[in-house]
Amino acid sequence: MGFAFRVIASLAIPVALAMMGIIVATYLTLSGIAERQKEDRILFRLENLRTSIEANLSLGFQLAQIGATQDVLERARSTDSVLQALDVFSADGVSVYSTDRGVKGEPVPAEWRAAATTGSAQDHWRYEGAGELVLGLPIRNDLGDVVGHIVSITSPEETLAADLPGLLQRLAFWIVPLGLAVSTVAALALSRRITRPYHGIADALAGRINPSNSNEPRGAAHAARRSGLMAMADLESATGRLEAIDHAL
Repeated sequence: MGFAFRVIASLAIPVALAMMGIIVATYLTLSGIAERQKEDRILFRLENLRTSIEANLSLGFQLAQIGATQDVLERARSTDSVLQALDVFSADGVSVYSTDRGVKGEPVPAEWRAAATTGSAQDHWRYEGAGELVLGLPIRNDLGDVVGHIVSITSPEETLAADLPGLLQRLAFWIVPLGLAVSTVAALALSRRITRPYHGIADALAGRINPSNSNEPRGAAHAARRSGLMAMADLESATGRLEAIDHAL
């Protein structure tokens, strides 16, 4: 068992670390996929709202004249728990419609305007900061001019970096024992495989088996046992004769 324990000791830590690495990598990948799916879903909703607003602009209305937009935003916000707020602000950065009525008529944050200016050419933009994730789409009139933006405000997903100590602590409670269990099974299997030929030799030396092939290790061990037994028999015979001679004298 000494060999098996040495193998277990050499495998336990690498196996546990490898399993933790795999789980952390999987967590990162799934978190990224979930975040992208959430953003795609929100952008799809914003696209539908933008289409409705641009349809009214094509009828000759100005952005501030589409009163139904306020009700549309509030209905959309009420049907999606992920959304904290929906806003429409003008090209000069003033909130025109918002589910947070207290900000209507107020200038939007400068960071939003900077992100909107950078991302307008790509048809969507994002800003993350101060505990909020802002996704936005430019609103254009029939001439293709940007007359405003529609944005969603949500909370960003908790990142792995923020939760890494807690995550590793939780993993350690079951990854380390699992790694030790896997290492133990692997070590016992490896030990059994390596020592299997020696078990046959031990059986042959003990006389529990009688191999027919003397060229294999078990056969050689059996032959050595037989030679040893014959030598012991000769020794006992010689000892008996010496004792007989000693008694005769």
